[in-house]
Amino acid sequence: MDKRISKWLYWIAATGILSGFILSIISYLRVCVSECGGTHNYSLCGISFECFGLLFFPLLGILHYASRKYKRAGFIAALLVAAALGAEFDFIMLQKYEIKSYCPICLSIAASIAVVALVYFIEYYLNLKRSILDNQKDEIMKSIKRSFATLLFLFFGFLFAFIGVVKENPLAAAEKSIKESVALGNLDSPVEVYLFSDWQCPACRALEPQIEALAPKIMEKARLVFVDTIVHKETLNFIPFNLSFLIHDKAKYLKLRDVLTVISETNSEPTEEQIEKAIAPLGVKYQQLSYADIAIGIKYYNHLVKQFEISATPTMVIINSQDKKGKKLMGSEITEANVMQAIEAMSK
Repeated sequence: MDKRISKWLYWIAATGILSGFILSIISYLRVCVSECGGTHNYSLCGISFECFGLLFFPLLGILHYASRKYKRAGFIAALLVAAALGAEFDFIMLQKYEIKSYCPICLSIAASIAVVALVYFIEYYLNLKRSILDNQKDEIMKSIKRSFATLLFLFFGFLFAFIGVVKENPLAAAEKSIKESVALGNLDSPVEVYLFSDWQCPACRALEPQIEALAPKIMEKARLVFVDTIVHKETLNFIPFNLSFLIHDKAKYLKLRDVLTVISETNSEPTEEQIEKAIAPLGVKYQQLSYADIAIGIKYYNHLVKQFEISATPTMVIINSQDKKGKKLMGSEITEANVMQAIEAMSK
């Protein structure tokens, strides 16, 4: 192959690889038009498309650079490009038939891969043509074998994407995040303790001093979740503050919970200013949550109430998350002896 042509082809492919990498960064940063939204709900084997791009293009760039000295590196690069091209066919079909809209960034990444693939094909064709003209049978056979390997990788790339692409549920992911965010104590323990209480429930308030003393012992052995249970509608006014403290101020949560309990005795509709003034002596600044986070938190709490069939507050549920065995304690049954005994039993 003419050296000038080879040089041009090399830099065209390098430009395509660099473009694909830059576009992957743009996609990762979500710097994209509205049509991109649908693709971000999908992943490949649990990994986002853009993360694959951030790994793929640098690796391809290294192999492409090494191909100047090592033919094997160029062949491996060609196989990777073939697999990526096969996967891109599936991604484009996904946008056309399932998402029903095209992502300009994603199509541009596909175009970058197609350019690199075209360059590699032209190089292959020119080398094969030269081998045929020179009657180099060994080189011809090598070229044929490489073409079969490339087609095989093209097929496997398409098959891998076809099987591996899954649609993620953003709401489920957000709920999972909230679930982890509001949990206290030993997060690795299979034992989970849920305390269902209402901020306007007199019995719940009466239990709070006992819970404040018992909670550290529970958290040593189990995962502890305080569940705001809406028996009285006024409890909705306290959930945003309680969720914020659970997510942002775990170290001081029990003291902050005590502050909320005291406020609830005289004020059913506290304002941010009143809350901030009350928690100031603890050295905590209230951090407002988004409406989406609050809504997801309430949905998670309601799900737990339904799951454990909670009919009254206060109620405590101690359960082993692995074998699903559990115990429910209600009202006066919630004592240190009963709770620790149940945790010990669920731990076995």
